[in-house]
Amino acid sequence: MLKSLFLVFGFLYILTGFFPLQEFYSKARVAVLAMTIWLTGYSYIYVCLPHTSHNIRILTNLYVRYYRSGIMFFLVLLILEFLLVNQHKNRVLFRIQQGAAFCLTFFLQLCPLVYVGYFMKYHSLFDDISLLSILATNVKEAREYLCSMFSGFQLAIFGGVLLVLLLISWNFSIREPKKKLHYTQFQQAVLSFCVFLMLFTLAHKGSAYFPLDIYAGLHRLDGGPMQAFNALKKNIQKNQQQIVLKNPEPLPKKLPGTVLLVVGETACRDYMPAFTPEYPWETTPWESSVKGTKGFYFFPQAYSCFSNTVMALSQALTSSNQYNHVPLGEAADLVSIAKKAGYHTYWFSSQGKGEVWDAAITTLANQADTRKWISWKHDGQLLELLKTVPKGKNNFIVLHLNGSHYRYRDRVPQPFAQSHSFSQVPAEEGSFDTSLAYTDEVLRQVYQYGRNHLNLQVMVYLSDHGENMKYKHVSHPFSFDMVRIPLWIYLSPAYRTTYPGVEEALQAHENTVFTNDLLFETVSGLIQAQTNHYDPRYDFSHPDYAITKDNARTMRGEYGK
Repeated sequence: MLKSLFLVFGFLYILTGFFPLQEFYSKARVAVLAMTIWLTGYSYIYVCLPHTSHNIRILTNLYVRYYRSGIMFFLVLLILEFLLVNQHKNRVLFRIQQGAAFCLTFFLQLCPLVYVGYFMKYHSLFDDISLLSILATNVKEAREYLCSMFSGFQLAIFGGVLLVLLLISWNFSIREPKKKLHYTQFQQAVLSFCVFLMLFTLAHKGSAYFPLDIYAGLHRLDGGPMQAFNALKKNIQKNQQQIVLKNPEPLPKKLPGTVLLVVGETACRDYMPAFTPEYPWETTPWESSVKGTKGFYFFPQAYSCFSNTVMALSQALTSSNQYNHVPLGEAADLVSIAKKAGYHTYWFSSQGKGEVWDAAITTLANQADTRKWISWKHDGQLLELLKTVPKGKNNFIVLHLNGSHYRYRDRVPQPFAQSHSFSQVPAEEGSFDTSLAYTDEVLRQVYQYGRNHLNLQVMVYLSDHGENMKYKHVSHPFSFDMVRIPLWIYLSPAYRTTYPGVEEALQAHENTVFTNDLLFETVSGLIQAQTNHYDPRYDFSHPDYAITKDNARTMRGEYGK
């Protein structure tokens, strides 16, 4: 902290010594405002956080770091304004400087407000997963999130604050100063030195300041999510070439037909009577009707490995999991395993095709022979894509649903919502229940079409993560309903006859804990495609399955069951 104060007073001494004091005071006001917002906001957060003997040092170090962030905001804006009041002969260069200054001014004022606003909403610090969720969100998702998480009054306040920040930024950077200065060559040299010193400090220490520290955390080499996703994309072709199939007779050679893997979105089994019989509202009529019938196996102790879609599915669909510590960049992907076994692979999704921040899912989807996205349409329309799959072939089909992605009511066709309303519960929960009921109907249609037309041998349904009605699905604050997910498996009569040991193992594991990062091993086992990346200890369909309530983990191993 002393170094930060020395830096500030050093800059102030230089600027006040070589530039007119009156000009200095007039230009410092917005810079002081940004610094005050940040220091006041984070001081409030620091006071509100629970302090224990285990975290006091960490929180104090973080406070000192973010204290420096506020100071950096102040110095950057101050130097910017001194640059802007200089008389420019090149108007194009001046306009570019104004535009850059406007964006930076708005951003530096917005950052502390976002950080404080996040804390006030979630009572937790903004972290790398929070940033990943924001960066992976498109405009439609962002609008739906804001409308579902905040009241109209809160959104109006938020809009008003943004407007004020825009006006301040415009006044600071775009509006022509009443008096422009003609800096002497010496003053220009001093200002250039200050700019160089500031850029040097940002280059070498910028990753310690918010939000750059959070961004750097995403890309850190020792386990940063984006570093792992980039490694997956870079190495996936090489890893495919190293896959060795150990079983000479995988499922399609013995039992030709179709395997369906349905990946749901934001389904929490707490609200599904097929998994939680005490839940009073019937949100899963079809699943409840087939539960207990021959060939269907329901597992009420299934959990997600993370309360975020990209984080969960990047492990669920690869050989990397919380238990084997295989880096994502060295993992094999499930779609390629299915191709190796002899299936023609499909990826049909009603979610948007990922951008750079959730490209891990797109990378995995792109390994399929046939892939189609019908962005943000109702899940029932995936059935039309399913009908394009040739009959009489060996097909491995992944259906990635929109499921119960917020806003819940937008996931359901209006006629279905009108006939499946749950008015007995609060509106938000009722909409969630309706979305689960619609997913149940989609699953019914998919199963029946697969059984009647595609020679269905295996069908697996599970969700990426669960949902909390207050906080949705975030990494902090964490609650277990964010990771309690549905899981069921269907095996055809022919499959059960051919592989009776699989049925016995699934029945034995009915009340055993499962985390969805073990989907890779489980599906590999179901399609009899054991490879050099397969470990039976993580295969739910194998008698050697070794995960129990005592060693099960979630949230990157941060929580046990």
